[in-house]
Order: sequence, then structure tokens, then C-alpha cells
Amino acid sequence: MRRLGYAVLLIVLLAVPRVAPAQRLGVDRVNTSDTLLAHSVRLRDGSTLIGRITVVTPDSVRMQLRTMPITVPRSDIAEVRQFARARLHGGEYWPENPMSTRLLFAQTAYPLERGEAYYTNLWLFIHGIAVGVTDRLTLGAGFTLIPGIGVRDNVFYVAPKLSVLRSGSAEFALGALLAWAPALNDRNDFTDENTTGGILYGVGSIGGRDSNASLGLGWWYGGGNVSSRPVVITGGQWRASRRLALISEDWLSTHNGHAVGAVSYGLRFLGERLSADFAFVNVTESPIFPGAPWLSIAVKF
Repeated sequence: MRRLGYAVLLIVLLAVPRVAPAQRLGVDRVNTSDTLLAHSVRLRDGSTLIGRITVVTPDSVRMQLRTMPITVPRSDIAEVRQFARARLHGGEYWPENPMSTRLLFAQTAYPLERGEAYYTNLWLFIHGIAVGVTDRLTLGAGFTLIPGIGVRDNVFYVAPKLSVLRSGSAEFALGALLAWAPALNDRNDFTDENTTGGILYGVGSIGGRDSNASLGLGWWYGGGNVSSRPVVITGGQWRASRRLALISEDWLSTHNGHAVGAVSYGLRFLGERLSADFAFVNVTESPIFPGAPWLSIAVKF
């Protein structure tokens, strides 16, 4: 857990246009005059209305749907989101990618908003949760839970991430993954220093929350030492439809002058607050086709 003060990197990113994310706001803050905006109104019965709010009164909201106007009592409204009309595709609203903050395993530069959280599960055995402490600081933690072994024989981790730059379509963040195995402390040949390890990284992302590309550098550490050779982390996701995105994540480094690492490709199935990843992972040396399967789910709160 020592040596956390190592600085990471600078990444120069190209500025490209992107669609702004939906903004949660109170009914009285809705912009009713800008025709380039649209609104998603979630009602207390669980249904959602998509259109543009045109009039707000103390008792009700008037909304223009695609086919007709409608008046909704304010007491029936649970949440209002305001977003660019560009998020409407063929009259269908595409909600934000609920997992824009991460790829298959690695983090993107996008943080959770304050108060947001998600739970992830990989192959039933690896559990994780992340919380938006502020709009820039995300704190994650998790553990393995392998049947048949004691709790202290599992691995535990924490994963802070801080957004340090937001500029147009580009974001940049610094973070770390800090893991330890408590049971190793019970063995005489292990000390507190060499039972912990992880990675320190910096990552930049461009393109927006729906479709984006990420590039980062990371340094492994363990046993009180930090690796002198960085690992290059690349990846991205492309929103193909309302419910489906293509996703990839690659980890590349060098060993004895040769490139080594892992590459992956797969699908991300998207819901309003639920996502599921199905992908294949391969090593760069002696790969097998199509690769080792990767299956994970995530629920956003």
C-alpha cells in the first residue's frame, strides 16, 4: 500500500464532437424554449414519457410527444432528464450507456456522477461496487468469493479514480487498483508489503459516453516495487443500437524485447440500468480461437 505517490502520464487527445449526456434536473429548471432539447420523464408508476416539455405550471407539466401533446400532474413525476434531441434515433430515445465508466475490466476516463453507483459481477466469483463521491471522484471496491475456500483466502481490492481534465470531447483521469490477500499475512514467508499489489494508471477517453475510445498507461506494483515498464491499455465501445454496443479492450507491454499482452472483443447488451458483457479474451503469444469467454453483468443505481 506504500508508494502511492507515483505520477502517471500525459495523453494528448483530439477534440471531436460528441452528444452531451442527459442531465437530471428539477422540473422548474427545465428549458422549455430550446427546440434542440428533449426530455425523458419517468413517472412514479415506472413508465417513461419521451418528448419535449413545453410548459411548466405549479401543478402540471405539458409535454409534446411524437404524436400528441399530453399534460402530466407534477405529483406523478419521479424524475426528469434533459438531453440533446440528437439522442433520439428514428423517434426512439437511446438512454445513456449505463457502463460508460468502464470497459470489460479497465476504467475509462469518465467518472460516475455524484450519488450514482453500480454493482458488477464477473463469472459469479468476482464482485465489485463503485460510487460517485463527487462528479469527479469515483471510489470502487470489491472481492472474490470462491466456493470452498475461507473468506481470508480471497482477494480484496479498492479502486479510486479521479477525473482531472474535461475539455470538450476529451476527459482524462488518474486512478489505481490496490489489491491484497489477507491469508498471505498468516504465512511466515510473507509480509504486509509483499501481500499487496495492483496498478497505477492514467487514462484518456474521447468521443462521449455512448461511443468512445480510451488510451492509458499503467504501472504494475507489488512487493514494495513499481514496474519500470508501463503497460499500454487501449479500448473502446461503439453503440450499434439502442440495446447493443461493440466493445474491445487490450493490454500490451514488452518482455525481453517482445510484445506481450491480452486482446479482447465482444458485445455489450444495454438496458436502462443493466448491462451484460459477453466477450472473448486472447493472449498475444500462442492465441486460441475464438479465445477464453468473458461474461459479466453490471447494475447501475
